[in-house]
Amino acid sequence: MKEYIDRGALLKELERFPHLQMAGGIVRSMPKEDVVEVKHEEWKLCKGSITYSCTYCDYKAFPREQEEWFFCPRCGAKMDGERKGQG
Repeated sequence: MKEYIDRGALLKELERFPHLQMAGGIVRSMPKEDVVEVKHEEWKLCKGSITYSCTYCDYKAFPREQEEWFFCPRCGAKMDGERKGQG
């Protein structure tokens, strides 16, 4: 699986090391990928209800949908329960 980094952040970090100036040119010459950041969330049971809600956008889902949907149909969050301080 490919891993992606923030090119700007890497270039800024490389500026701290003048002897690595050539590395910045190599980083700039690499092709850009069209990627989308993945939101990691989960379905949470709504209080006093049989429905579940997305922990990112509060989209409501019934129990069967919650079990079958691996992504929220509203916001696209991946329902894997690995929240990373988003939202």
